[in-house]
Amino acid sequence: EDALMKNAAAFGQGLDSGSTYQALTDYRVGRANQDYNNYLSREMAALNETMGVLSQLSGYGNQASGQLVNAVSNSANNQSAALMAGGTAQASGIAGQANAFSDGLSGVFSALQSGVPNMFGTTSPSALSFGSGGAGGFSPGFSLGGGANMNLGFV
Repeated sequence: EDALMKNAAAFGQGLDSGSTYQALTDYRVGRANQDYNNYLSREMAALNETMGVLSQLSGYGNQASGQLVNAVSNSANNQSAALMAGGTAQASGIAGQANAFSDGLSGVFSALQSGVPNMFGTTSPSALSFGSGGAGGFSPGFSLGGGANMNLGFV
């Protein structure tokens, strides 16, 4: 502004002339535009910085939710594997019991087949027959071949 005033005085123009006022107005408008543009640049820089921070925070949130999903999935997989292992062990135990019971019955019938003929005076195991009861049930018993039948009483 001072430079414009001195320039107007140097050329003999009065400070109240129209051209001096026009020059001052142009200068002030230009200065206002420059100040406003500087203000907008600072505000945009601050906004961009804030958006960068928020974007980084949202990235942390996405990462945390992904890790949580993985942790829950791993936990579910571990729990189902443990349940399957428990079921397998239980089934193995049941099969072992059934095998032991079956082996025990085989031993009993084998002992009966080899021992009963001697007990009744016959030496031929083929004279003995072990059979099942009627109506689909199993009734352990034996026959000595001469019409003498013995039921062991298991029904």
